[in-house]
Amino acid sequence: MSLFVPRARGDFVLHDEDRIRRELQDGNPSVGWPGDRRLMLVQKVIRLRSPGGGHRTGRRWEVWRACEDGQDRFIGSWPLDQSHRIIPDLAKMRAERPGGGADERLAEIDRHNQALEADRQRQAEEAWLQMLEHMAWAEARLSGPRTVFGMRGPR
Repeated sequence: MSLFVPRARGDFVLHDEDRIRRELQDGNPSVGWPGDRRLMLVQKVIRLRSPGGGHRTGRRWEVWRACEDGQDRFIGSWPLDQSHRIIPDLAKMRAERPGGGADERLAEIDRHNQALEADRQRQAEEAWLQMLEHMAWAEARLSGPRTVFGMRGPR
């Protein structure tokens, strides 16, 4: 959805929510953002107390990430008229940037994910072997000697 958002200066800025969502997840190579399928863009309504005792309401953009542990983590927030800054700001914050100090952490996450994948593969192989053993037992049972009219098979 595209709309014009008023700024405090009295002018308007064109904001395209669909484009921002797409760039969040698919990336924008022109600013160095690789994209992250787990990011969500949310427009949040906020209520602030006025000095006079009333309340003011406003809106802002928030970016949240659905993390591997099942929790949603807050990444950042921007005023509505600053929607054009979301992707460049995230590109500056991203953990994979060279010299960001997160290389060891990313390597640790990769090792952990490889261990989880190896465990899932082992479990799938065990289930496959159990199924094959059961099929062999069923085939032997169905094709083995039978008792017909009280007669027994060869001994």
